[in-house]
Amino acid sequence: MKTKIKQTYLPVLSDLYETYIKPDELNEMYLINTQRQENNLDPLDFEDLDFDDEMHKNIVCRGYTSYIEDLLSDLKIVKRIKFEKLVSHRGYNFANDSIDVEIEFFPENLSKYINEHFNSFKKYIKDRYISNDAEEWKYDTENFTEFSDFHKLGSCLFFVYLNESENNIMPDMYFYIRATNVYFGVKNYEFETKKVKCPICGEFYLPEKENEHLHCK
Repeated sequence: MKTKIKQTYLPVLSDLYETYIKPDELNEMYLINTQRQENNLDPLDFEDLDFDDEMHKNIVCRGYTSYIEDLLSDLKIVKRIKFEKLVSHRGYNFANDSIDVEIEFFPENLSKYINEHFNSFKKYIKDRYISNDAEEWKYDTENFTEFSDFHKLGSCLFFVYLNESENNIMPDMYFYIRATNVYFGVKNYEFETKKVKCPICGEFYLPEKENEHLHCK
């Protein structure tokens, strides 16, 4: 079956900031200090930890891309989704941000899906868009020449995403991303759980590199 490759946006990102995947420095500090206690080390304060908001966003966006790719590929609508960049319109959170992606998809299967769920699709278009002629959108999915509209393909895939999500899938996505990126707000988790603070110069170092700080004593 033939595929097409298009650039578009990945749906639902604006839901992330106020949900499970917002930065949680307090919880990460607790987990790190729990590990440090097991290593017989003193607890750390917030100012001792090196958090990276940009790294956090990047990891979340890549994990989210992979999650949506798995969901839509199971339906044989998408073959692959390649993360390109996070477009941030506001610096302080994910609201109104979007993920730009390259999607290789199966046009015939997408058209078939929308035809099979057209009543729901009409409601979706009417609720979300000023230009809410679902027949026009349906025509685009059947002819596949109109997907040059950057937004339109992402919106159609957003419909599939919502239509398949019987429950709130944010908890599932949270555990999906956390499964491989447990401490994605901290730059170097292993270093944070093992580092020791030099009482003379105040710098942190790993115990095995203590000899490098002998000049402080």
